[in-house]
Amino acid sequence: MAGTGGARPGAGRKKGTNAIEAEKLREFLIEKVREKANELAAAKMDLALGHRFQDSEGHVYTKSPDGAAIQYLLNQAIGKPKETVEHQGDVLLKLDV
Repeated sequence: MAGTGGARPGAGRKKGTNAIEAEKLREFLIEKVREKANELAAAKMDLALGHRFQDSEGHVYTKSPDGAAIQYLLNQAIGKPKETVEHQGDVLLKLDV
């Protein structure tokens, strides 16, 4: 019975059209983010620090600092701190995540 096992050409789950379209959209969005990376980073920094701006009619608006934006930038710059998860049951487990 030699030669009947193993991988076969064309075997396996086929990618559907939705998966292919989603992958193309993901690639498109990644490219757009890369093109605007500097502007996006500046906008995130504005959120983190808070900012004032004036519209075309002369109204001045103030945006207070956003803690989530600050935490995001710190995580990107120095890494996310380790989190410890504890579970109690019959056996006590301590996992460093």
